[in-house]
Amino acid sequence: MTTTVSPTPDCTPLTASEISAWSSSLTLAFGWRSPADAAMFIGWLALAAMPRPRECQAQIAVSGPAACGKSLLATAGICLLGPQAVAVLSVERRDRRLNLPAGTGAVLIDNAENAHPELVHGLAQGDIATALFSVSQRRKLPGVMRLRLGPLPDDADPLEIETLLDDTAALQHRFSDTVKMAADEWGDHFWELRDTVIDECRRVEDAESLAGILAAWMILSRKHRLGDAKIIAVTMLDDIHGNT
Repeated sequence: MTTTVSPTPDCTPLTASEISAWSSSLTLAFGWRSPADAAMFIGWLALAAMPRPRECQAQIAVSGPAACGKSLLATAGICLLGPQAVAVLSVERRDRRLNLPAGTGAVLIDNAENAHPELVHGLAQGDIATALFSVSQRRKLPGVMRLRLGPLPDDADPLEIETLLDDTAALQHRFSDTVKMAADEWGDHFWELRDTVIDECRRVEDAESLAGILAAWMILSRKHRLGDAKIIAVTMLDDIHGNT
């Protein structure tokens, strides 16, 4: 009788050049409103993969026109975080709470425009990273960072996006270990960013969400300094002010 042994996952930390190449591919593959939105999504993925204090929320909403690639973006998130750690859900208007499997690290909700306000509020107060997809830009979502996609680039190649998804899935274990190894650095960045944006935000929760996601983006990208994160924060503040 032959026993098949599964190969041990490669958990070698990602190099700065590997992270930069993957981030650039994800940014260029979609019609982001601005590079700041792409950086926030990458930071959200990193924050979803690491242990973090209870006071830091990690909630984003992704809006965009039909056929802009929201489903592909969600698939990229699942590939990177691992399907075992992500709950992908559709919700009905009557749903006011979710029953999530043990070990869930992130929740991706499709058709989130239908979500009951009580459900959205509960997710925003919870400790599981949540991404709401297909949400109207007119809907108020306090405490949730709003990201926007435009149409896919005119030269978007389906084969290139498929390659990006394959490459992303191949990075799963290395990404998780890279983020967890750098988690100790996250706290210092978080508090410094929080203190920077707190006076510009109307809600403490908004400041902590923004700071938490950007701090995770900083430790993942490595080469970016605090000044880069502050530039992204300024870009996001207009949306935060219109979201309360």
